[in-house]
Amino acid sequence: MLGKLSGYKIAFHIFLFVLLLPACSTRGFIREGASYKDFYQDLRECEEENTPQWTLCVGYACQQQQDEFKHRRNQCLMARGWQLSRDSKAFHP
Repeated sequence: MLGKLSGYKIAFHIFLFVLLLPACSTRGFIREGASYKDFYQDLRECEEENTPQWTLCVGYACQQQQDEFKHRRNQCLMARGWQLSRDSKAFHP
């Protein structure tokens, strides 16, 4: 009985792994007709526009600040025509 139960647990964990694997793929940005150079030029400009002048944080506040920066940077890229995608050809910051 114990051997069967362990087998079910293993099968269940494998099922969960396969089910959740696509959720782990990272998102990048795509824009039709754009090149690697186009993306990284826009990325650099968006990061320069949104980087805080002063960065003083401790603990969880640092993570919040980093998350807010990424959000503003991504909004800037989307305003320039980039779309979030899990496509294998997407560019990643």
